[in-house]
Amino acid sequence: MHASTKQPSRAEQRANKALVWVVFVGAIVSAFATLAMATVAIVRQLTTGEYDVSLNAETPAPASFGSATINEGTLSAAQLTVSDLTPGASALLIGGQVAFLLTALSIAVAVAVLCWGNLKGKPFTRGASRSFALLGAALLIGSLLSQALTGFGGWLVAEQLNGVGESNQYWPLSLNISALPIVAGFVVMVIALSFEVGERMQRDTDGLV
Repeated sequence: MHASTKQPSRAEQRANKALVWVVFVGAIVSAFATLAMATVAIVRQLTTGEYDVSLNAETPAPASFGSATINEGTLSAAQLTVSDLTPGASALLIGGQVAFLLTALSIAVAVAVLCWGNLKGKPFTRGASRSFALLGAALLIGSLLSQALTGFGGWLVAEQLNGVGESNQYWPLSLNISALPIVAGFVVMVIALSFEVGERMQRDTDGLV
């Protein structure tokens, strides 16, 4: 008695293909939208000299004006637009935004290439493993570089806002690095190795046909 593998119905195949098309188009649209918005933001900051930055804060929570009561708490972050920065601080902030933009574009391109391989009916191609490798490298290196540049830029901004020799430093000097994109990058790199094995198997299968 032979075990049979149930093949997906034509409706299921069409639904899967439609889903892949949606992801493919979404990746392309998100790439252009991210490029446009980031370019506008970077050009605006460079031309006006006003830079967007997120800083940690240790500010007591404001009083409540409603029926609820705030017993204790602090505001831990502030979104600021600052000017009159040193060249080093402004360069680091812009560099962090550029690194984030390149990371986002790399991820979108990798997803689009993977979807295109599925639409062509050959998911295990050399382009697929390279796309996964690009995706993993973007998450691993790009996110780390973006966070480091932005974080050190924010550090310099906090120093300027606090002033030199001030006893009460309002803006704390801190650097936050999220490990989640880095871990995700390692996971995707492992998937890329698995795709390389799938590519070899597919080439061997195509050679037998």
